Amino acid sequence: MSSSENDFCVISLGKFGISVVRTLEDLGKVTLAIDKREECCQLVSSIASETLILDSTNRGALEDAGIHKIQNIIIAVGSDLAASIVTAVHVLAIHRENNTLNRLNLVAKAVDSTHQLILEAIGITNIILSETEAGKKAAYRAIWKLGVDLTTVDDKYSIASVIVKNMRFTNKKLETLRIPTNYKINLVAIKRAGKVIIPSRNEILMLNDELLFISSNDNINNVYNDFSINNSTKVPERLVTKVQEKKLPFWKRWGKKRKKDLVKVMVLILKKCLVLNLKLKK
Repeated sequence: MSSSENDFCVISLGKFGISVVRTLEDLGKVTLAIDKREECCQLVSSIASETLILDSTNRGALEDAGIHKIQNIIIAVGSDLAASIVTAVHVLAIHRENNTLNRLNLVAKAVDSTHQLILEAIGITNIILSETEAGKKAAYRAIWKLGVDLTTVDDKYSIASVIVKNMRFTNKKLETLRIPTNYKINLVAIKRAGKVIIPSRNEILMLNDELLFISSNDNINNVYNDFSINNSTKVPERLVTKVQEKKLPFWKRWGKKRKKDLVKVMVLILKKCLVLNLKLKK
């Protein structure tokens, strides 16, 4: 695997690891997926840029895989506490020996607070408590009553995706829409027909585009409500009826009773006119 600051390695391919691989690849990243289980590697073979069947607790195997060339590494080992810690120690040691530790972006999954403390003790600061993160997502979604998927959440910011249903935003250039200015968000990517598009000022937004954005939690509700509302141009049924009524002659819009009343009034007016006319002639 060629080395680049945009390359990623995901170690362990359980549900969490596979989800990480899929997300990275959707965002256009080159991903190396590693697991000692052949069946897991087969599951992601059509998703990841490259897969390797190896035991991450074997330092020699990690070195042969060129782990020191990859700057972004996610250790997604789940319930096997020992395997997670040993893998982390090997990755740190290999990068330290190759003088690349200062460029290493290492993220590790922890299953509980004890696991987190051990990972922190060996020098890992970017730790994901999977159950805690899932709980935060559920709480935020319940509070804001949103259907939007919060990919990750902290106390201030969220990464979320929303489907464009509001036609007010479609068939217009991003430069014209000025989304970051108007909504105080950063648009990260656009997913259209299974392809990921990196936004540019001349990109035209289309109906059913999926937007991936970063925003403060305070802004998420506004963004979701404005972009996902389906404001179809179809005229409401009651409005159509009203318009049709206006086009009909007035006598066709009167009921039978009102027609009779109208006839009586007209007869009385005619009678008075005749009487008046006769008086004037005299």
